[in-house]
Amino acid sequence: MSKCALIKAFLLFTGYLISCQYSHGQVPSRQGDYYYIPYRKQSKGTLQYGGNMRATATMNIAIAEMNKENYKEAELYFTRYLSIMSGDYRALIYRGICRYMNNDLDFAIRDLKRAVNMNRTENKDLYKLIGTIYCAEGKYEKAIRFLNKSLANLPYDPEIYNNLGKCYQELNDLASAYKCYNKAIQLDSTMALVYNNRGSVVNFSLEYMQHVHPDDIASALKDFEKAITVDSALEIAWRNKGVAQMLLKRYEQALFSLNLAIHLDTTDYLAYFQRSILYSKIGKFDLAEQDIFRCMYNDHINIQATLVERGNILLHQTRYKEALAFFSFYARKSFQRSFKAVMSMKSAEACAMDNNKETAMHYLKRAKHKGYFNSKIRIKTFLANPYFKNMNHYSRFLSFRSKVGKVLL
Repeated sequence: MSKCALIKAFLLFTGYLISCQYSHGQVPSRQGDYYYIPYRKQSKGTLQYGGNMRATATMNIAIAEMNKENYKEAELYFTRYLSIMSGDYRALIYRGICRYMNNDLDFAIRDLKRAVNMNRTENKDLYKLIGTIYCAEGKYEKAIRFLNKSLANLPYDPEIYNNLGKCYQELNDLASAYKCYNKAIQLDSTMALVYNNRGSVVNFSLEYMQHVHPDDIASALKDFEKAITVDSALEIAWRNKGVAQMLLKRYEQALFSLNLAIHLDTTDYLAYFQRSILYSKIGKFDLAEQDIFRCMYNDHINIQATLVERGNILLHQTRYKEALAFFSFYARKSFQRSFKAVMSMKSAEACAMDNNKETAMHYLKRAKHKGYFNSKIRIKTFLANPYFKNMNHYSRFLSFRSKVGKVLL
């Protein structure tokens, strides 16, 4: 879904703001939305700028293009205007918005910061927008700094607390994230996305799923249901609700939620991804493969997670040799050390399930060499992994598991 469909972003000359929501693609462990700051369209009519008719005409054309959502054209005309009237901070703000809509985030921030420096009193509300754009860039420490600055001017703005929560969540400071979401809900209990985001503090990543306490999942499920009560068309809340229900093994309810999420947004390939996992759990492997192939061909952001799940479907079908060939192929093909580690680990699982102990040990050592066991969560997952139960009486495996587990002591 394009930004234009998610944000109608236009700016008043006075700089006052109104609210809307923004959704972005994520890997399965990163669920939730930021609130982004939109602006109203400019009213029609002639605008005067310093008596310079050329500048006036250029600005009017720029605003007209912006109102038509032709952000590339609008940016060009704002640039022409600024070549004549370089001291107009309002035009800098407009161009910054256009650059943001054109996904030129660094240049957008540069314009907005210049506008703030030119008139800190009138443009102090821009700290919120700058911080939110830093969120979109993944520069969470900078985002937190600017969002905290904006709280000095807007201490009761729930959107700022929501965005702060998302930044803390991405930095894995879940306690701070939860506090920010609670504060946002305290300030405005009608914000569906904040309920969704608070629920998503429970990490649904593939590696962490086995270690989430059922009570935490039930609490998250309540938040997703609150989000849906506020906004029944909030697709991401339906998707997250389906994941929570799946973790609680309420498979029929989970399938209903994920089907509805896909109905609301047929381009949400994370919903297809989660539905593929669900179909595998209930033994509908043909449907699982259809969904995962849909993700493989269309979702280039989460391709690694999709490849892992494609191999998992083969494992669930006891097609161990095919799964081993699949995992080992991508372990060799990938240039990323971390992904090589994951695929080596999956290769070891395929060998263990096929009772091929020697080859399983070979891939386990390769996974360790690539850094798979540098994460304590992964070590816990490995120690609890049921796929290796055939090797519990194999001395080399027991020695390896003992050495890996010492990190947790």
